[in-house]
This record gives sequence, structure tokens and C-alpha cells, in this order.
Amino acid sequence: QPFSPLPPADAKWPTPSGITETVAREKCRSALQHSQLWTCPILNRATLVDANFEDCVTDILFSDSYDFVEFAVASFTDECLLALSKDPSNYTPDASGKLLLKSEYSSTTDVCAGSCFP
Repeated sequence: QPFSPLPPADAKWPTPSGITETVAREKCRSALQHSQLWTCPILNRATLVDANFEDCVTDILFSDSYDFVEFAVASFTDECLLALSKDPSNYTPDASGKLLLKSEYSSTTDVCAGSCFP
């Protein structure tokens, strides 16, 4: 179906195609829990999870599809990586002494792009 830039004001569960809120919540929960950084060790992790989870559910409601679920996971991953990159304890030196984001975090994407700690 073509993308509609303005969601219907009266969107409600179930969606026109029959997606229920319960199914949408399970789809979003499962997607986020399978993200590589689900256990993201940052102070505001719960807030980060909740915000991306609710955005995901809302996207399903208004789009009547699962097309945006992957974006909730990508957003969660990016926000977690950005938070991790700000903590000096998440860096290790390479052979030349240059500090690099720990491999368990940096292997997901290049979040730093020259703007992280040292």
C-alpha cells in the first residue's frame, strides 16, 4: 500500500488489516530483545527501551504494517551505542595505543564517526 504521510486521527486497535495491540506489542518486544545490544549497559536503558518500544507499537498502529519495526531496533541500537561511546571505560587501546570502542560494541556499526571520546 502507498505511504500516507499523515496517519488517520482515529487509528485504533485492531488495525484495518486485523493487527491487534497484543500482537503489535509482542512483535516489537521480540524485535528489540533480539537486537545485538539488548543488554546495553547504560544508566537510562529502561527509558531507552520503553521509548523505542512505544514508538514501535505506535508505528504499527498508524501504518497498519510491520514495516517500521526494524527502525525501532536500529534507533535503539544507535542510541545505546551513542551512550556507550561517551563513557571512557568502554574503550580499549589497540596495539599502537589508540583508544577504540570495545569490540562487543563497535562491531555493530561505526557510531563514532570521529566524535567519540578520545
